[in-house]
Order: sequence, then C-alpha cells, then structure tokens
Amino acid sequence: LVAQYAKKFPLRLGIGKEEVRRRRGFTVGAAEWNALCQALAPLGGWVIAGGRIAATPEGPPLPPRLTTEVEARERVLAGHGLQWPGLTVFAEQPADPPAGGAANGSGGGTGSKPEDYLKYLVDRGRAVQIASDYYVHSEPLADLVAKLRAHFAGHPELSFAGFRDLSGLTRKLGIPMLEYLDETGLTVRTGDVRVAGPRLGAAPTQE
Repeated sequence: LVAQYAKKFPLRLGIGKEEVRRRRGFTVGAAEWNALCQALAPLGGWVIAGGRIAATPEGPPLPPRLTTEVEARERVLAGHGLQWPGLTVFAEQPADPPAGGAANGSGGGTGSKPEDYLKYLVDRGRAVQIASDYYVHSEPLADLVAKLRAHFAGHPELSFAGFRDLSGLTRKLGIPMLEYLDETGLTVRTGDVRVAGPRLGAAPTQE
C-alpha cells in the first residue's frame, strides 16, 4: 500500500495511518494500531511520519520534471510574500521554471493539483498553512516573526493597526495570520491587542 500510494501520489509524504488501518481491516484500537505500525516499520522498509506511513522521511523521490515543477510553484508562492491570492488565482498563475523545464499552473501535465504542490511544500517545511485557504512561504513568515520580535523588544503591546503596518496585511488576511500566531504561541491575545508569546524567542515550527 505504501509503495502503491507513493507511485500514485508522488507529491504526498505518505499514506495516512488511518487509511491503511481501514483498508487492512484492523479493528482493534488506535493505540494498538499505532504501536503495530511503529513495531513493523523497520521490517516493512517504511517510516512513520506523523500521521502517515512513508517510504522515507522525505517521501518518495521525485522525477526531475516534477522536481522542476515543485520549484517553479515554490517560486510563485514565495513571490506573493504574505499576500496569499487564494487557491484559484495561485492555480491559474504561470509557474515558469528555469531554462530547460516546462511547467504551468495546472501541474505541467502530470495530473498533480495545485494543492498537492502546496501540501508538498508544507510537509517539508518550505511553506506554512496559515488557515484552510491561506498558505505562505516559510521565508516571508520568518521575516514577519523577526519583525514581531523586534517590535516587542521595544513595545509591550501590538494593536491590529500596528500589525497591519508591520505586515502589510489587511483584515482579510491579517486576522487569520494573527490567529495562527496566537495558536502557535508566537503571540498572545489580550483584549484587542497582542503581546509577545512564549515561543517568540525561538524560530517558528511548521504547523
């Protein structure tokens, strides 16, 4: 199942443990299933990666053409900074690869969907899913965290207006971004303002 899934979905890290559990008809509890997966991994030639079973910790190796397309889609995402345009616009935007490659917004004919590329980047820490339809590249997010760290070094609080000036985000994206920062412990909401969160002193992990 792991090998078949990797061949069918090369951009995905691995098959979900719960999906394998259902397809194998394992009817005992989740804790027992998780223990069994961990115990069999060395024998099965696969690894447990969070809630998935993968061929390797990095997922299946990509063919050169698909690697080129992933890099092209990553450049498109990085070019937006924090200003995610939405999945529809992202999918329609051309992703021009370096000379010698060919890619487009629909995946260059490989059948991969735009969200598959985004999930691939998220799984490998090169992008972050802020909300259900809000993705940013990890580099502009790291820049935002650095700005927050600098702000709180000299100010005890941050209003939304201040965050808007700092990030360039309007309410449409600013609110979900602040909620993400709260959820990950980088900021803490106190009334109508934010204060520095317990994790602001460390680099953000990818959620």
